[in-house]
Order: sequence, then C-alpha cells, then structure tokens
Amino acid sequence: MTGIHWIIALLLLCSLETRAQEKKWTLEDCINYAVANNLGLKRQILQTETAEANFLKSKMDVLPSLNLGSDARIGFGRSVDPVTNLITFKQNISNSYSLNTNFQLFSGFTTLNWESQ
Repeated sequence: MTGIHWIIALLLLCSLETRAQEKKWTLEDCINYAVANNLGLKRQILQTETAEANFLKSKMDVLPSLNLGSDARIGFGRSVDPVTNLITFKQNISNSYSLNTNFQLFSGFTTLNWESQ
C-alpha cells in the first residue's frame, strides 16, 4: 500500500470510531445497562436458584428410593460354575438381578421442618 492508502484507511478508521460514540445515553438507558450487567444481581439470582434446588431436594429426600440392577458374567477357560460351584473348563454364563429400596422410618420430624414457599 502506498502512503495515500494508509492515510485514507486511517481516516476511515477514525470516522468509524467517532460514529460509534455518537449514541446519546438517556438515564433510562444507563439504568437498564447497569441492571443488565450488575454482577451482584446475577450472583444473587444464582444463589436464589441454588436455594430453590436445595429446597426441592429436601422435599424429595422424604420419598423412598428404589433401585433396580442386573449383572451378567461370562466365564471361559478355567472358571467356577455358579450352579454347582465346581471348577470347570467349559464356558458358562450367569446373570443376577437385584432390587433395593431405602426409606426412613422416623427421624424426629427433622425432614418435615420446611419453610413455606
């Protein structure tokens, strides 16, 4: 680029920069910008959402839990037959299933101490 091209590019850049600053900010614009970009307000919103999630979790902790599981095993080579409990050199396949539940009978009404929302 020649010297004149650099001067034209510099003038264009300066004119674009001044156009970006031409917007007049009203008081309402300033307040809306401050509220939208307030880190303290965003932090408080996140803390409120966390408290609501914890409150819901404390309600759900009163309900019983129910878990269902299964397990499959394949034995080959020298292995123990799960039916006869003898050592075998044949391939054997076994699987098992489980169902577990957990609930609290009584905890001194501590889980029912909720604040009304």
